[in-house]
Amino acid sequence: MDKKIGIFDSGYGGLTILDGIIKKMPNYSYIYLGDNFRAPYGGLTQEQVFNYTCQAINFLFKKKCDIVIIACNTVSAKALRKIQHKYIDINSGKRVLGVVVPLLEEVEELAVNEDNKVGVLGTKATINSKVFQKEIKKRLSKVKVFSKSCPLLVPMIELGQIETKKINETLKKYTNNLVKKNLNILVLGCTHFHYLEKEVKSIFSNKVKIIKTPEIVALKLKKYLDSHQEIKKKISTVSSLAFFTTGDEKKFEEFYKNNFGKSIRVKKIKLFSDTGI
Repeated sequence: MDKKIGIFDSGYGGLTILDGIIKKMPNYSYIYLGDNFRAPYGGLTQEQVFNYTCQAINFLFKKKCDIVIIACNTVSAKALRKIQHKYIDINSGKRVLGVVVPLLEEVEELAVNEDNKVGVLGTKATINSKVFQKEIKKRLSKVKVFSKSCPLLVPMIELGQIETKKINETLKKYTNNLVKKNLNILVLGCTHFHYLEKEVKSIFSNKVKIIKTPEIVALKLKKYLDSHQEIKKKISTVSSLAFFTTGDEKKFEEFYKNNFGKSIRVKKIKLFSDTGI
């Protein structure tokens, strides 16, 4: 069949998820869409997040994506349930999945000790939604959860300021109190933050288990497709990859080259109302 797997994020963060999925399942057709023009989503209202994401999903559905991964914790935390409810009836056979549930399931598997301490780094919207705090406590009532909003990191990453002194200093300021908590597990509750994984490891001790969202989401997606053959059998097994952005396509290509070591072609698009493209 000729269906594809769509990955959407507000910007470059979802590229880490795409990379993890491709490594796990290379023989499929993928389309990536980054809403770089309106990134970051962390400071937007719930209504804006919902509307912008619906625009992206409409676009990916029209591009023959029968399954769309929302590779953005902000969207998954603030709007995913409403989005899934919106599309469940009008797009029979299509699925929209997020990244928060796979992370929560991984925390649940790892936090076997009642005395575990879990840290969560995220955007302002994700942390304020308290989705990680509430869901972790619901699953593991005796585990202590500490969270920290890091609003400046996504804009800096979107500007390509990775591995710079400025972003390292900013990251250290955000994590200073969490380091003192002697965490056992750390959730990078924003896909953008995985570009800073090396820096995060240097700040926290080796005793802290950093949950790697790209690997976890890729594994969960593979299991999902294996258990939903009606979707899996429609997806093209001809390996292909297409990129779209609402922002500057040349900057997107440069960012990808600098961080993933490959040259790509990116097409610029404009998203309109959530009733269509």
